[in-house]
Amino acid sequence: MYNLSQELKEKFKNENGMTIESAVEHIEKWIKEGNYDSAEAGILEIRKFQIDFKELQELDAQLRAKKSEKIQKSVVEKENLTVSTSNLEDVTKSEKFLSAIGYFGFLSVLPLALKPESEFCKYHGKQALLLSIIFTIISAISVILPGGFGLMSIFHVIVSVYGFMQAHKGKLWNMPFLGDVARKLPI
Repeated sequence: MYNLSQELKEKFKNENGMTIESAVEHIEKWIKEGNYDSAEAGILEIRKFQIDFKELQELDAQLRAKKSEKIQKSVVEKENLTVSTSNLEDVTKSEKFLSAIGYFGFLSVLPLALKPESEFCKYHGKQALLLSIIFTIISAISVILPGGFGLMSIFHVIVSVYGFMQAHKGKLWNMPFLGDVARKLPI
């Protein structure tokens, strides 16, 4: 396969613990799974041995196309977020109020339940809900393993108050670490 000398195939196998054919199969699998860094590393590893064949060139082209597609999708998602957030002057006082109070504990479900059609309420409601869930889990763990609860309580209050203020002002605030995760919640 691939018209390579037996010596080159053996050298590759000795250094990588697998045949070139197996490496190509791994690369194909990684591309399908969206694990582009591993696929790229695999292609580079094969090329390190001065190996270049039609199938490898096709995999490299496929990888570049998938990575480009991923970048395009990311740009479109950011553009969609900009479009949906560009009309902040249209956010009503009730949306601002519901989104703001959502940052306080169990009230996090209010913006999602009372204004499910509002992108502004969804944006803040998802963040507030995730914050509430995480703090509840941390609280439960701190009962079992005491210590650190005081610092987490202070952190929770600070984040909640800041989120409250941003929502009440009608601003979209991306909560550090959790904001991107919250937007992926299927709510």
